[in-house]
Amino acid sequence: RDKLFKADMLFQERNEPGKELMAVMSLKGRFTKILDEIQKNEAAYTRIAVVGQPGAGKSSLINNLIGHKVAETGQMTDVTRKATEYKYNFLTIVDLPGYGTELFSFENWKKEFQPQKYDVWIYVFSGKLLEEDNKLFTSIQRWNEDIQRPLFLVRNHCTDIDSEDDKKIVKQDILDKLDYDKPLNVYFIDCGRNKTGIDELKKDVENPAFIDLWKNRIISKFEDAKQTYLRRSSNGANEDIDTYKKMASANGLNPLLGADIAVDIGIYFKMFSDIRDRYEIEDNDLNLYYAFPVAKKLAELLTKNGVMLLIKSFGTKFTAKTILKYFPIAGQAASAAISWKMAKAAGDDYNDKCHYLANLVMDQLIEERTRSL
Repeated sequence: RDKLFKADMLFQERNEPGKELMAVMSLKGRFTKILDEIQKNEAAYTRIAVVGQPGAGKSSLINNLIGHKVAETGQMTDVTRKATEYKYNFLTIVDLPGYGTELFSFENWKKEFQPQKYDVWIYVFSGKLLEEDNKLFTSIQRWNEDIQRPLFLVRNHCTDIDSEDDKKIVKQDILDKLDYDKPLNVYFIDCGRNKTGIDELKKDVENPAFIDLWKNRIISKFEDAKQTYLRRSSNGANEDIDTYKKMASANGLNPLLGADIAVDIGIYFKMFSDIRDRYEIEDNDLNLYYAFPVAKKLAELLTKNGVMLLIKSFGTKFTAKTILKYFPIAGQAASAAISWKMAKAAGDDYNDKCHYLANLVMDQLIEERTRSL
């Protein structure tokens, strides 16, 4: 009786006039807020990562690009111990620590500083290329498979490389040793007294074409946010399904003909309602997307008639579990197992439909937001 009373209360609450207007935050509203937050944190600045060998002069290069001292420099192997950001025009230049040290092996460095999240890379070296350098270029090539992002090679401390012929020889040697199949330009720079090569690199780094490179990063983060939302919602829905299929299994032993069906309806209705809540799909979401058949089906399954039709659609399984419960032990066990399987099938199907609709809604919001960037 308690279960039936709760089920009736849920039906009344769901069908209360104007109920959809009471939703505090729908899926559309929630995901719009998530997109707003991402755009606020990620937009406006193209992010350039300055990476490479420890002690190669990355911080000195940044000072020369910006035009005055902002980054600490020194004679130590690598002064930089953390990622440090510097704003410059439409750019955020990020000084990353060197890799291949006791403090940061290449794999630890990659995990710690996530160089793949940047829009542009400036790779700085001053001597021979090392195994870790090739690992970096192999990684960059993989990161650039979907979205091609600019990469600048800077040979620093070039007081000993004067002629164009010497530069060609050094450049070819560098390209031969690197595992990278895209065209690369090498900048020969001296950040010391002579300041050679700085102007050419500065002009290319300040390329107006780079202003909107952050768009690709934001779009990628939009997609990541969608996948995180769907994964969290689906996992929560699976937990709900586990709970309700156990309740349905227990109700499979209910000897009261008619009452067991009513309790099943209450169980299914509450399971569907909880699954929808996991995705934050409110009535206004269904109304907005009612042209999609899946939205119409989700709404129908939150009515008494819809749930009853679903239960009857199980056909022979529904009939068998109704009959078997009157046979002690083996029959009752079979009835409970059938009830468990029916609830699982219904819950999984409803979860799939919610997942599908949520994906449609969020894809549409991402597409609209992308056009406005």
